[in-house]
Amino acid sequence: MAMRRDRSCPPLAPLATALLLALPAAHAEEAAPPPVEIEFNSDFLRGTGGQQVDISRFGRGNPVLPGDYLVDVQLNGHWLGRFQVRFIVPPGGGSAMPCIDRSILDQLALDTAKLADDARAALAVARETGCADLAALVPDARIDYDQSRLQLAVSIPQALLRRSARGHVSPEFWDPGVTSATLAYQLNAYQRDNAAGSSSSGYLGLTGGFNFQGWHLRQRGTLTSAPGNPHRYRNLASHALRDIPAWRSTLALGDGFSDGAVFDSIAYRGVALASNDLMLPESMRGYAPVVRGVARSNALVRIEQNGSLLLELNVPAGPFEIDDLYPTGYGGDIVVTVLEADGSQQRFSVPYASVPQLLRPGAWRYSIVLGELRDTRAANGDRLAQATLQRGLGDRFTGYGGVLSSGHYRALLLGSAFNTGIGAFAVDVTSAEADIPRAGPQRGHGLRLGYSNQLPATGTVMMLSANRHSSRGYWTFADTLAGRQAVRAGLDADAIHRPRERLLVLLSQPLGARGGALFLSGSSQRYRGREHADTQYQAGYSNSFSPYHLRIGYNLALGRQRDPLSGRYGRHAQFSLSFPLGSSPRAPSVSASLSHDVLGGGSRRMGQQSLHGSLGRDNTFGYGLSASQQPRQDALAANIQYRGSHATVSAGASRSGDYRQHSFGAMGAVVWHRGGLGFANQAGDTLAVIEAPGAEGARVANQAGTRIDRRGHAVVSQLVPYRMNTVRIDPEGSGFDVEFRSTSQQVAPYAHSVARIRFETTSGRAVLFRVRRADGSAVPFGSNALDANGAEVGLVGQDGQLFVRGVEERGWLRLAWGDGEDQQCRFGYQLPADAGERLLKQDATCTADDP
Repeated sequence: MAMRRDRSCPPLAPLATALLLALPAAHAEEAAPPPVEIEFNSDFLRGTGGQQVDISRFGRGNPVLPGDYLVDVQLNGHWLGRFQVRFIVPPGGGSAMPCIDRSILDQLALDTAKLADDARAALAVARETGCADLAALVPDARIDYDQSRLQLAVSIPQALLRRSARGHVSPEFWDPGVTSATLAYQLNAYQRDNAAGSSSSGYLGLTGGFNFQGWHLRQRGTLTSAPGNPHRYRNLASHALRDIPAWRSTLALGDGFSDGAVFDSIAYRGVALASNDLMLPESMRGYAPVVRGVARSNALVRIEQNGSLLLELNVPAGPFEIDDLYPTGYGGDIVVTVLEADGSQQRFSVPYASVPQLLRPGAWRYSIVLGELRDTRAANGDRLAQATLQRGLGDRFTGYGGVLSSGHYRALLLGSAFNTGIGAFAVDVTSAEADIPRAGPQRGHGLRLGYSNQLPATGTVMMLSANRHSSRGYWTFADTLAGRQAVRAGLDADAIHRPRERLLVLLSQPLGARGGALFLSGSSQRYRGREHADTQYQAGYSNSFSPYHLRIGYNLALGRQRDPLSGRYGRHAQFSLSFPLGSSPRAPSVSASLSHDVLGGGSRRMGQQSLHGSLGRDNTFGYGLSASQQPRQDALAANIQYRGSHATVSAGASRSGDYRQHSFGAMGAVVWHRGGLGFANQAGDTLAVIEAPGAEGARVANQAGTRIDRRGHAVVSQLVPYRMNTVRIDPEGSGFDVEFRSTSQQVAPYAHSVARIRFETTSGRAVLFRVRRADGSAVPFGSNALDANGAEVGLVGQDGQLFVRGVEERGWLRLAWGDGEDQQCRFGYQLPADAGERLLKQDATCTADDP
């Protein structure tokens, strides 16, 4: 027997042909008559010497053997769940057919009221017996089984199904996860050197968690260092969460933020029970805020709300977008500070004034909070009680309201939202009473109005939000906290300059398929005790064109802002464009911009150019180069990023004639589970641990840079809770001695959980035999290969090639291409102790005698 080792792959054409015959893809069409038996002409498959191949077993398609199979069930193309399904042989014989038992029937959402009386009675019997002939009972129903994918596809006319929202996943299929501990981190280090000296800062955001029996414990904090304030740790929140699916709610104990849908969001420490919109189907969910801005250089971005630091990270020069902030409620402006490499700062706020209040008919949203205030402006021990309720009362009307009580503040809010032919409106009135030291009880009313509309004829989108504090005695809860804090500091309560009225208008207008889009926005806020309003106006136009198959986009933005202290106006104008360097999806992109700012008596012009792109199959490496020009200060900058299997790291540097700047960042997560420690290259709060025994090196398609480790584990972050997530494995990179039974799994995890996803693998030596008979001719194509126990291990392909996996180190195989003794032979083999990562190839001689 000759033996060869080769690093090359086996010829795919003959092997693939044999495997296609070996993979059953039976279709159990219950609605159709039994398949007609087909007789293949085996003359086309005669081997050397005229041996005839027995392929009669394929005369009725690829047969399914009776037994229990764990399969994915789909209804009209939508995944329902993974079920254990029994297949039985029908009375007339042939391929086994699936039994539709009660567990599957309950998930089909079948509207039995639309069925005939005898069909309803038969279904009732089938629920007890556990085997329904669905195609015979439901008109035009069909069942197809694909054994190669272990997938059972059920097709039922839509008219016979109960309606459900798009994206709905039944709570019984939500995965509560496994006992686990997590630690997500985000590290940023920043240093700047100039003629005045050197300064540095550091930021480490940590979120620790422990999951056990449906409870999710979380602790969030930040460790910061800065000149004059080294190594300060701040606890942002510590809490325990537990979902209550039957109520579509979440119970929270500890630190948190109240729901800001009715009142502004308030930081508290106590207990809260609130509806959880994340449990709603995607078609019924709300939105998450996005922070956008433009950095003039390698910059440090700080995002704060109500005095709390939410996020700090490094960004390269150019536009940036941050869409992964932790939910903190709908109310309360987010303040964004961009610290440039030269020490200058940009500061702006993101308002949330245009949140729609309308709910669908019958929908509801509520929250109950009891505890104490967790706000730097509040005195120790200040109590808090808040309750809110929103209810969709019809197709066009929603009512909402709430009560808020603290030691020195009480408020009642009532409002309604309604949809009309000219747009959607939301109007509410708040009656409040505040106890302000040195001023006595203050009482007043506040009015809030929201409006939004889209004109179908032109595509124009309009949004308006207005707040009016009708009387001087009206204090918001935030103003009350600030006013009382001012009094404790020895100041007058009116020194905080309370808002008196606020107006926000947004307008966007598409200009046709090639005309681009125009947007306008304006905001004005007046304060008590100030002469000037804080006023901002912005206008912009964007478009793109595609010469030579390259998409070039450009944007023009104009802005005007008034300083409420001085009353002076500033102006801003910017033109930018971007285009790829080639038509490849991985082609690097170039962007350039020119801006002009006028503020007070001075002005500044600035130009900026950047090149950025990525390398590697999974875009593992990212890079960026940029240059900027402004009076007496030109600068160059570079950024790189690497996304490995365990973490994502980044670094940046810039320099000009006046300064030098360096930065470093890292992010990821560490997960402890029963299989040991796992690592993720992205920080996320809803994770999955993949188990694929023996598949080291296989790539996780869902997450760039992630591969199965030596223990057969990987961690996937950024899963969407309560929604069906598909996790895929690319076997490329794993050894020849492992085979996946399935490379795709689906999971709908609870929020904050760590789900376990197991991919079944078959491990064992992989060998490609080239089998010859005693006379030197090839074993006939399509011959079955059986091991010593009689189990089928493969099919012979062209030229006598046989691929097998998981066989013993030493033994024999029997090949059969018919039932006669002259249509069978055997051969023995002996595998070497170690073939490394190479596919082992062996020549073998198959004889009629026992080896």
